[in-house]
Amino acid sequence: MSTVKFINGNIFDNKCEAIVCPVNCFATLGAGIAKAFRDNKKFKGSNEAYYLACKKGELAPGSVYLGVNDLDPLDGSYVFYLATKFMWTEDSKMESVENGLINLTKALNHYKINSCAIPLIGSGLGHLPAPVVELTIKEVFETDDNKERIIEVYRYGK
Repeated sequence: MSTVKFINGNIFDNKCEAIVCPVNCFATLGAGIAKAFRDNKKFKGSNEAYYLACKKGELAPGSVYLGVNDLDPLDGSYVFYLATKFMWTEDSKMESVENGLINLTKALNHYKINSCAIPLIGSGLGHLPAPVVELTIKEVFETDDNKERIIEVYRYGK
């Protein structure tokens, strides 16, 4: 079982090996935390890879796409784009969040990543209730066999 820690603060201040950016499948990083990723030079290359993956139809709600920080590969080098909806105008779907978290767990295991920073996926502009998202994150990572993994869940606006 992974250790899940809830943190009030800025997700970009994390010291984890990986970070999660909640996205749509329409190649739009136009608002909320996705916009903060878009505007952060650290993620320029991985954001461009996300745009291309969307254009190729490689993302679907509930899927996870891996990008790599191209400025400093030792500083949070793994960026996982977790799709919570198809179109930016839609609300996020809890099923997509849960499937995305399950797929994220598989990716973390595959890449042998032991720490990951995650925002409250879908609870901002996706309009999902934060307590439900928190519980889902905790439940998904309770089934993870990696006892060394630390998941930092960042609450914003609190």
